[in-house]
Amino acid sequence: MRSILELMSGLEKNIRQQNSLLESNIISYNLPHQAEVLPVKKRKQLEWEIIESPPRLKRTYSFKNQEHLIEFIGAVIEYQNISHHHGKIIIDINDVTITVNTHDLNDVTERDFEYARTLSQIYDDILNLF
Repeated sequence: MRSILELMSGLEKNIRQQNSLLESNIISYNLPHQAEVLPVKKRKQLEWEIIESPPRLKRTYSFKNQEHLIEFIGAVIEYQNISHHHGKIIIDINDVTITVNTHDLNDVTERDFEYARTLSQIYDDILNLF
């Protein structure tokens, strides 16, 4: 028959093994999440200006050629149709000026800032493609 000390020692060893296994599962479970979070990147500033009367966001994008400009305009129109949020687009040779606000409120809202962030990302993506 085993003594109480032997039973306690076996139980303690079993608990250590379970804790070790549990910790390794927790660590491996958290690694992908931690990898997504780190390293922290500084948020890029929007290059849009805020205009008054009525309040709106405005930015001019410049392109090296018409091909880039056409790609950009196509992507912007597609985004506008998906988001159901439309800005004013003015094309002048190789420059595109866009202004946007929330027309129902006649003001700048979070929806406009999201529009601005998305268009800036589209612009960056097109520049990186060519």
